[in-house]
Amino acid sequence: MKYMEHIMAKKEVICYTAQDCSEINYKDKSLSYSDTFLHHVQSNSYELERFRISSKHFLDESPIVEYDYRDGKWKAGRYIGSIKYRDGKNEYCLSISPRFGESALVHMLSEIFNIKITEGTSGLAKDSSAYIKMLISMIWTQKLNQSNRFGLPRTSKEETNKGYFVKGKLAVLPSVFSYHKDETIISVSRNNCYDKRIVSILCEAYRILCKDFCFDRLPISPSTKKLIKGIESLYSSLKCTRITENEYNRITYSPIYKEFKEIVDFSWSIINTSWGVNGKSEELSVSGYLLDMAEIWECYVRKILQKKLQVKGWQLIDTKYHLYKGQFFERDIIPDIVFKNGDKYCVFDAKYKKMMYRKQDVDRSDFFQIHTYASYFQGRGNVILAGLVYPIENTNNIISPPKLFGNDESDTIFFVDGPRIAETDEIEKTISNDLFLNSVYSVV
Repeated sequence: MKYMEHIMAKKEVICYTAQDCSEINYKDKSLSYSDTFLHHVQSNSYELERFRISSKHFLDESPIVEYDYRDGKWKAGRYIGSIKYRDGKNEYCLSISPRFGESALVHMLSEIFNIKITEGTSGLAKDSSAYIKMLISMIWTQKLNQSNRFGLPRTSKEETNKGYFVKGKLAVLPSVFSYHKDETIISVSRNNCYDKRIVSILCEAYRILCKDFCFDRLPISPSTKKLIKGIESLYSSLKCTRITENEYNRITYSPIYKEFKEIVDFSWSIINTSWGVNGKSEELSVSGYLLDMAEIWECYVRKILQKKLQVKGWQLIDTKYHLYKGQFFERDIIPDIVFKNGDKYCVFDAKYKKMMYRKQDVDRSDFFQIHTYASYFQGRGNVILAGLVYPIENTNNIISPPKLFGNDESDTIFFVDGPRIAETDEIEKTISNDLFLNSVYSVV
């Protein structure tokens, strides 16, 4: 009898599946508008945490799921990962995988972080949250190893010494009073010591990875284990405490330690993302582990363009500009990717949307946005190339790019192009950059 009561009391797990920017299904069936779980996810979209792989602040947080009234279907947004929801009766899970497959995702992350990532030991479709956590752990570990070429960052710290011998520079006036009092002198010396803020951030991130991120499933080399053990030892000996955002923003890196910035920024993202339950009560809990594919796509496009253009002297520059300062309508414009070479500019906006070379594939807002950016930089110099960069799925179309605004007298080339996505089988796809990068290179 008790066994039967236990079986009846056990909650059913209802699993929904989808690919990013695609239809959501339950048991391979379309879902009606009245689906309670998806309505709950939609209403709480902006409260669920998104993990950021870069330090850029994204202003346009899009919903995780939404109902497409035109097609009459529930669709996933641009995020991958999983969302779990529990009410008093059942448990629900929405698992969203990348629409281009695991291989394409691994390729993009490997390019972004300049590391070698092998495909996961557990498939993304089986457990998206565990897989994403494992990817984050792998990225963190490899970036830590790459940064540690000259050891952990040190900073110069001033110390005041009181005694019978000079250590460093004699402090004359304080020494006069000190010698008169007890025949000691005061001196000031500068010593190199480990940066407590960096040690604190790295150690806290590591502890989170151990607790919540499948870190124990990674093959860690002996040298990495030794490095992590040294960080933990320093954390204790230096009596580190959790640092504030203001302290984090004040961290500077000497040229020898500049490679540590990426791992410190990445660790800071891990620390400041809520990886546990986002909201809970006795009858309700919601949690989610989400990566923004639009951000991954933008970082990927930026990286491959930077590698290609820097050999011709092009430099990637900051892309936040404040307009109409002092006016009630003042605001910032933040183009995704801008390169500069002397007085010449190239301006790109990366869009993680479907591109089949149909008119409706280019959103009206995206179209006017890139033209606004091109016009702004034209006032600062000479824009020679501006364009929207999509994942191109229709590889048969090769369009000759026109001049900006279709004006043959303009010196600016405008294009809609991007890396090609090719199918290898029913699930996985590959990314080819050659055609896109060569087109850009021929202009600059």
